[in-house]
Amino acid sequence: MGFVCSESRRSLSAVVAGHRWGPTDGKRSARQGLPRWVEFPNGTRDFSWTEDQLPPLDVLMIWHTHMLNPRCYLEDSMLWGQRELWTTGMPWAILNKALDPKMAYSPSSECRMNWETLTGVKWENELGATTKIVDCPACKQPNDVAWTTCGLPETYKGVADPGLTGNGYGDGDFKQTCTECGIVVTKSLLFVANLVRDTKKYVENDITMPGSVLHPESGMPPTPDQIADVILPNHLAKQALESQLDNFIDSSMENLPSMLTIKDLFSKILSTEQGVSSIRDPNAQAAASASPSNGARPRLKSTEAVQIRKMMSRYWENHSIFALDLVAAVMRQGTFIEKAVRLNWLFSPVLRQSMDRFCQKYQRFLLIMHEDSMHLCVPTLDVDLVWHTHQLAPRAYYKSTTTHSGKLALRKPKFVDHNDKVEESTLARSFERTSATYLAKFGEVYSECACGFCEAIHHKNSFPKGPSLFSVGKNKVQKAIHDFQNAQPPPPSEGTAHISAHNANEQPPTRAYIGEYIRKAWELKLDESYDRAVKRAGKKGRKLPSKGEYYSHWGRKYFIYGPQSAPTFLSDKMYSGSSPSSMVSPGADPAWATCAIGACGQNDIAAGGCGGPGGCVQWGNNALGNHGILTGGIGTVAGGAGGCGGGGG
Repeated sequence: MGFVCSESRRSLSAVVAGHRWGPTDGKRSARQGLPRWVEFPNGTRDFSWTEDQLPPLDVLMIWHTHMLNPRCYLEDSMLWGQRELWTTGMPWAILNKALDPKMAYSPSSECRMNWETLTGVKWENELGATTKIVDCPACKQPNDVAWTTCGLPETYKGVADPGLTGNGYGDGDFKQTCTECGIVVTKSLLFVANLVRDTKKYVENDITMPGSVLHPESGMPPTPDQIADVILPNHLAKQALESQLDNFIDSSMENLPSMLTIKDLFSKILSTEQGVSSIRDPNAQAAASASPSNGARPRLKSTEAVQIRKMMSRYWENHSIFALDLVAAVMRQGTFIEKAVRLNWLFSPVLRQSMDRFCQKYQRFLLIMHEDSMHLCVPTLDVDLVWHTHQLAPRAYYKSTTTHSGKLALRKPKFVDHNDKVEESTLARSFERTSATYLAKFGEVYSECACGFCEAIHHKNSFPKGPSLFSVGKNKVQKAIHDFQNAQPPPPSEGTAHISAHNANEQPPTRAYIGEYIRKAWELKLDESYDRAVKRAGKKGRKLPSKGEYYSHWGRKYFIYGPQSAPTFLSDKMYSGSSPSSMVSPGADPAWATCAIGACGQNDIAAGGCGGPGGCVQWGNNALGNHGILTGGIGTVAGGAGGCGGGGG
């Protein structure tokens, strides 16, 4: 592919890897509401991994990221019938044998040959084909398209810039004119084509659509009495599109459809009592049309409204076969991996002791999450390391989280999710609360980090408000912080217990005016706490680090205060799919990812957030009917219901 910007090459490699990970036949087999769904997470026999079956490193990277989105991974495993893979999880024993003495991944030559024979693609990502076959959404003609139009020949000796954006399939501004019908194929058209394709599979073969598999509150497969609510989006898509499945995208159209077109179709159905009745029970349509209407907008149940938004979240900014855009997810996950490598955990001389302490802290984190199910719980880097590792054993993680959450009085079991996108100011405020709760409950400092952000959090936690939360007492809280600050702190660049912010994302501009006010108010309080912490430290002969430090990106230091969106990017069209550091891709239509009237709610699925139930917004309060700027909607990012821990979601 010649010379390209290193960050563009990194993004392109993730795109190619995303297409190398997944079923080769492209066929889903899960029919809606099958009784065996309830038993699926309990697992079956293990997948019989052998040393010559391991995939390339880039595919492992995608699989790793996929499993770190537990509810999405469970949904995809169910849809694609991968129960053995779900049961086994990451094959650590086999992978360890494939590592050389320098910890480099080096499988056998037999393994490489097996991969190439079975898949028909090269082991090395960069040696693969430079083009990809993309079927035209209108005429279905296969088109040979370039992965990227950026870059320069390797023999080039000039001074030209290789470019950051391009029109290839792996570029951020994909455009390809069909050689048969002449329409311009874009990412936004592929989003629509995916939804139409999945609707057709449901109509013709009763194969359930993505986003209508798990119960939105629990994140678990639905019980028989819950199935009707969970599969409602299938009926909605069928009614809206069944009569035009074969010509919904047509080359003769002056204006090709977008996801906003589908949103409008859904809104039309959901805006009438007859429409809502018809998708709940197609056989009741005649009765509904015969009954008089009082003119009021019909009310969907909370689970129904969230399920519709969750199903649509599988298509906003996602044209892959998976429940989320794994390319953007890998880019976000890369920021955590970079920090883990820089902290040198793997080669620590006290590795065992450190891991034991991390595991204890993680167990406490889960306890807080289960007990305080109405608030988002945010991990530190050390907690997140253990949390990620736990998720790489999906069956065990499912059993652990559902069992412990169900033990609490009057609580139903929940499958704890790990949200891929959280608005950055929400993440920061929730981290402050998590830190205060941990300190009050266990009498120890949560964010054992000496950076400016964490020191400001420490100061705020020194003066707790509300006796109900701080059961250990104000004096013990202040003593714990005092003991930490008087101990020899690690340099800021080595803070293992800093906030884990790889999933921090900017809020969409169209929804930001209230959110920005809340954020500025919180930052003002944080600044005041930092200034007071500086004065207190000065009196004790200590000097706090500046607010702007701790992070580096692409080898350069940059100033950052708190969990801002990551990773930073050079161009808003550098990345394929959704922006890795924004709820909605820059430059998107202002109405992009808004909700269908009748399916709105007080959560941020539309912005790529957790979606509430089992997540970071209280379940059941005004969960529908509000078509306001900050209310939810048909979402942009898979992750659906469930937050970053989300207090038990």
